[in-house]
Amino acid sequence: MLGKPVGNDLREGKVTLPLIYALEDASREERKLVETVLKDGDYERVPLRRILDLLQRRDGIVRARQRAQAFTDKARAIINTFPDSAAQRALTAVTDLVTDRDH
Repeated sequence: MLGKPVGNDLREGKVTLPLIYALEDASREERKLVETVLKDGDYERVPLRRILDLLQRRDGIVRARQRAQAFTDKARAIINTFPDSAAQRALTAVTDLVTDRDH
């Protein structure tokens, strides 16, 4: 997500965590949509909107955000055991960037 245009990863043949989660519950037809984009390397035959709908319908994005939040919470708990310092506060601030940014 890191500021890249939505859909670039799949078009480039990269399967992201939200898509992996969505594919766990996807129908055969939905899986074929993803396969088509991976094979074609573009969204000519399968519009990006259909892939985004799949991610939404199958909770891929929600589940990936929940996982990111769990890792962030764990990191914060560990960081909070460090003595209070500028470095400790900076590390805490970095964890905010992971889950509190606009996607």
